[in-house]
Amino acid sequence: MVAVQGNTVDTRKWARLDKVICNSSWRVMFAEGSLRHLMQNQSDHCPILVNTNGFAPLPAMLKPFRFQATWMCHNKFSEFVKTNWKNDQPLIPFVYELANSLQNWNKMVFGNIFERKRSLERRLLGVQEKISRGGMIYLFKHEWKLKRKLDEVFKQEELLWFQKSRMKAICDGVRNTRFFYLSTIVRWKQNRIECLQNDERSMGMEW
Repeated sequence: MVAVQGNTVDTRKWARLDKVICNSSWRVMFAEGSLRHLMQNQSDHCPILVNTNGFAPLPAMLKPFRFQATWMCHNKFSEFVKTNWKNDQPLIPFVYELANSLQNWNKMVFGNIFERKRSLERRLLGVQEKISRGGMIYLFKHEWKLKRKLDEVFKQEELLWFQKSRMKAICDGVRNTRFFYLSTIVRWKQNRIECLQNDERSMGMEW
């Protein structure tokens, strides 16, 4: 927030004073958290209101379609493209149609990465507990298959956050998903328009 000092236009000085600082653990816990500067009265500082759920987010229907690079990791993505690609259609209407088809494919086939990861982790933990109690030999093969599937999900999750964070480099063999996730949240907050301000510095419509 830019605070004001001085009683006249000629003597006024502007300085950034009122801020909120949080660590990475808090940001991960409250990804939608946001702050708002309230009206200043007697003091040259503004009260700060922090809401862990954010303020009036944009409707989901206004979010633009974005191609997810992690879709290409799925073994059925190439089949989807071959089935739905049409060379004889006008480009613009076809792009909209393909985007809708991709969104449906994402829900029905690809699924939610984070839900799949939690499900596989629970299943793997259950199998490992049975093995530790002297389970049957076939459980070792089942454990190996679950680890393979979980590793695929880890790669998809890493690619998802890497794309969202818009970083230019990545260290091979290191899953810095927490770093990419935090980078993405910071970028979202920087790009979000909370409200509008006119030349008299009065707040306008809030989003």
